[in-house]
Amino acid sequence: MEEVNAFKEGAFIKMHNSKLCKVGFLQSVIDKMTKGNINTKSTGMGAYIDRVFESRASKIIGLTGTALGIFMAVIEIRQLLTM
Repeated sequence: MEEVNAFKEGAFIKMHNSKLCKVGFLQSVIDKMTKGNINTKSTGMGAYIDRVFESRASKIIGLTGTALGIFMAVIEIRQLLTM
């Protein structure tokens, strides 16, 4: 968006500097990726909670709970309909 505004204002130097900054960042990321030393793992409490809930065990527990909930709902609906 800032490049669009810079272009409309004729501020081509500002637009050029913005592009150079973005290209420099991407070059840095690509260099780190090719060297194998890019650090993407977060260490905060939020990241820890995300990793716990992404585990296979938590997915199995969630799926089992959902299946049991649906099963119990079907039983309750059948009982209501037979009354």
